[in-house]
Amino acid sequence: MHALALDGMGERLSAVHSVSARVADIDPERLALKRVGEFAAAPQEGKPGIGFSRDGRMVVSVDGKVIATGPYRETATPGEPRGLVIRDHLIWAGHPEGVVRFDLSTGRETGRTPIPGLYVLKRVRDR
Repeated sequence: MHALALDGMGERLSAVHSVSARVADIDPERLALKRVGEFAAAPQEGKPGIGFSRDGRMVVSVDGKVIATGPYRETATPGEPRGLVIRDHLIWAGHPEGVVRFDLSTGRETGRTPIPGLYVLKRVRDR
């Protein structure tokens, strides 16, 4: 599973792969691979989400955690990721029952809200 994001300045295009915990940085203008590295210890589970903070930190959501780079920090989250939003020093991470907000600088949870009526579709069958 992989995800793709462009930083706010349009200078860093990154693709992350959860199982290998690898990140590929790509020149967005030339579409040329610049480097490949790890964002965490492998393996990571689930469909990743990726975003960038204003100061350039890469943030990746995977099953059960949000991982920030530069400096490295893992923060536990409930369940599978369902979206990731980053603004200044705050992260909002969606999960199957709602949204959790974290402080990027400390990793501390600063708020949480359930969203009634959300559900996870696991399979569709034709009658």
